[in-house]
Amino acid sequence: MNRKGFTLLEILIVVAIIAVLAAVLVPIAVNQMEKADITRAWGDVNAIETAVTNFRSDTKEFPTRKSDGTQNWVSVLYSGTGWASHGETFAGSVNYGTNRDRMYFHLNLNDSNRYPAWDSTTLIGWHGPYLDKDPLDPWGHMYILDTSAMTQPSSGTYYSWILSAGPNGQFQTDDQDTDVLQGDDIGKWIYRWPQ
Repeated sequence: MNRKGFTLLEILIVVAIIAVLAAVLVPIAVNQMEKADITRAWGDVNAIETAVTNFRSDTKEFPTRKSDGTQNWVSVLYSGTGWASHGETFAGSVNYGTNRDRMYFHLNLNDSNRYPAWDSTTLIGWHGPYLDKDPLDPWGHMYILDTSAMTQPSSGTYYSWILSAGPNGQFQTDDQDTDVLQGDDIGKWIYRWPQ
């Protein structure tokens, strides 16, 4: 007589083997995904740095103006649909100012409706787009390009950072008197004042 199906013991052994394999493989897979996210964030930071460098090379200016082109004092350029719209916060005394504009307008777009006052007409020398997208980081948070040092403040030491808030969504790196990343922030400083 042929026996069909599995015994309860056989099923339990298979389930136990699957559970052991999952316990071993899931942490490895999660770790690899976290590494991939960090690698992607670094790639985006480097792409933004290249875009800023090319923008400055072409226009002889940093991308620090407001989108109406009228003032050269923007504290933060950001990407994404809105400031702190993705749950970003600041840690401790870290604060990148209240005047914000989007990297997209500077690095992806040279629209006379956006920059009517740049060099009296439009931004002379602009040969973009310098970025092919206006990215959010792998955790759904915005990148920021802190332009405080680029505007040459009157006192103190400032660094212009390109930053992702990292997995925790909290900006922890201060632009004043420090050139070291803090917390789980991902990024780099690209300009310091004074030189």
